[in-house]
Amino acid sequence: MSTHGYSAYGYPVYWPLSGTGLPASPTLQGAVTGMLVGGAGAAAAGIHAYRDGTKARNEAIGDAVKAALMAGIAGAAASAVSARVGRPGALPTLAAFATGTAVMYALANKPSKAKEGEK
Repeated sequence: MSTHGYSAYGYPVYWPLSGTGLPASPTLQGAVTGMLVGGAGAAAAGIHAYRDGTKARNEAIGDAVKAALMAGIAGAAASAVSARVGRPGALPTLAAFATGTAVMYALANKPSKAKEGEK
């Protein structure tokens, strides 16, 4: 497996995680990172809710898994957009942030009960 790739502008890119058991693609790295960070945050919140008695154990675990999957999808999308912008600096960072926010919003958006009744 090669540890080198090419950016959108044809410049060679070194992927330092290649050969470590983690995916070499920046998009997959974004997905894995998103799942780890999002899942850890949701698990921590779930532990607090479980200890406070506001959530059952299975509900807390299910919420953490759901949040990890959503964060993984958002991380992959954000990484792909950032890599496509291709230049170092604020623009790819802002593009990744906006994309991640939009994906998380879309995945977490629950239809309101008023809208469900109208359908």
